[in-house]
Amino acid sequence: SWVVTRWDGPRPAPSYKTTELPRPLLESLAMRRPVMVNELLKQGGGVSGEMVSGLYAALPAREATVGLIALEHRKESHFEHRDLELLHGFVEPAALAIDNARWFARLRTVGADEERTRIARDLHDRIGQSLAYLAFELDRIVKADTQGKPVTTELERLRNDVRGVIGEVRDTLYDLRTDVTDSKDMPATLQEFLDRVRSRSSLETRLDLHVSGRLPLLQERELWRIAQEAVTNVERHAKASKVVVTWHTDGGRALLLVADDGVGFPTTRAGRLDSYGIVGMRERAASIGATLDISGAPGKGTVVRCEVRPT
Repeated sequence: SWVVTRWDGPRPAPSYKTTELPRPLLESLAMRRPVMVNELLKQGGGVSGEMVSGLYAALPAREATVGLIALEHRKESHFEHRDLELLHGFVEPAALAIDNARWFARLRTVGADEERTRIARDLHDRIGQSLAYLAFELDRIVKADTQGKPVTTELERLRNDVRGVIGEVRDTLYDLRTDVTDSKDMPATLQEFLDRVRSRSSLETRLDLHVSGRLPLLQERELWRIAQEAVTNVERHAKASKVVVTWHTDGGRALLLVADDGVGFPTTRAGRLDSYGIVGMRERAASIGATLDISGAPGKGTVVRCEVRPT
């Protein structure tokens, strides 16, 4: 069955069996593409018996349909082909966002507490706020439409915003999948990540390497996540023009440095900057016997230094 989670206007039934769906929704579900109907009464009506025209879309993701959308109006032939195209552009990112949210929610069943925390933070920082904005804008546009105000320009702007969120989702998923492995060492992983940061932002990135041997894989993975968190903080918060990552191993110890030329912050606050992931970085360092120090001052950039001896 299909559960109604959000509506505006006449209250629909709380849920529908597939066989109870209006014909246009069934058609969209079968064809996996949006449908426009400007004479609903000839097709047996829509979700609301008061409406005479509508747009309908299923939200397909992977091999499943994660949701349905119905937009209906009392005016006959209210919707145009342009409206259908706008809805078509909204379907993919909406389905992707819902499906990813479901997959991430399933992580709660596997006991990966630390990874869930990191994923939740990434989703909140990169995607959550953008989706909240899109929801707010959609509500506002729906209200404007019901008041007879023109909304085409605002819908086009919102479509561009949706495309931006798609890019954020793809970047986040890529970063979540990137990791150090037996066949992919720290230098390769760091360089790949810095290349992506440079391509999606105005940051100049540089990787300085002084490498002699590798650490145990567990230690390298934790150090990689510390580096990723530190660089991400620079990208999002530092207002920097340049970030330099240093990776140094000499067989007796390993040193990771992430330095930027951004706004910096008082080091006395570093222990309380939970939103910057610093608590998580300290916990990761402690779990592998490493030391983590953060130095900097307002207007003079920040340096994250993590040092560990191989075991």
